[in-house]
Amino acid sequence: PYVQQIDAGLAAAGLAYAAPIGLIDRDYAVSGLGESALGDLVADAVRARATAVVTGSADARAIDVGLVLGLTLGDGLAMDPTTDPTTVRLADLFAAVPYGASPTAQTVPGWPLVEVYLDGEGLAQVLEVGLTLGALRGPSFWLDVSGVRVAYDPERPPFHRVTGLWIDAAGGANVCNAASNLMNSDGTLKNPGFRYRVATNLFAAGLLARLGELTDGGLTVIPRDAAGTPTDPTTRVVPGGVWGDELREWQALTDHVHALTTQAGGAIPPPSGVRWIDPATRSALCSGVREVVR
Repeated sequence: PYVQQIDAGLAAAGLAYAAPIGLIDRDYAVSGLGESALGDLVADAVRARATAVVTGSADARAIDVGLVLGLTLGDGLAMDPTTDPTTVRLADLFAAVPYGASPTAQTVPGWPLVEVYLDGEGLAQVLEVGLTLGALRGPSFWLDVSGVRVAYDPERPPFHRVTGLWIDAAGGANVCNAASNLMNSDGTLKNPGFRYRVATNLFAAGLLARLGELTDGGLTVIPRDAAGTPTDPTTRVVPGGVWGDELREWQALTDHVHALTTQAGGAIPPPSGVRWIDPATRSALCSGVREVVR
């Protein structure tokens, strides 16, 4: 009955639970407390598909950063050892992000995506969530990211572990370039009032609204609209769903994998990795490279 319900909801879009969507040539696993291949892929999907929707709206600015909370990830995507590349089906992609529903459409499965604006200080504080809450409460609070690379030092005090931010629209931003680092060497933001457009799912957005409570005041984030007015992030749902009017996280992943497979004419290219960079990794990346300061 469950699969029949899914198929009935997707029929108008020409989709089905067992429909082939794309091809992979490696596993996309979920890690513990740290960056994962599946998390990177889902974060890229959130950013790409939310951008595709909002660019046709009155506020057409692209999404700068996609965020995925570890708690909302499900099963990884696994290669069939006898078939390379391996076909992934909608069922596989749904199992990767299987949780949630919308308060306004509870019969449609999956968390809807939402988008908000965060100023530079707010973005930096959100990125502290995985580094501190994750360390204290486990990998459920880890954040995978898209559109940004983050340098951090796990030895620094809680909620002050982010040491560098680079906007990374195309993947592979140069973390040896101090000029493009959004942070000064003393940890302050170069332009703390500049607003970045962020997309995530409804559950994670609700978490953002409660960060002060969850961290005993250690983090305070104020989601805003494009004009800078404080807003409830859970009310800013991204439209464009194929089942209901809301873009669900599983649909974003399905659309993204299908688009990548079509563009590649085969297995999807892996997402750029090394988005979270500890001191040893940054030292290795920048070894022999004189840091660009202007």
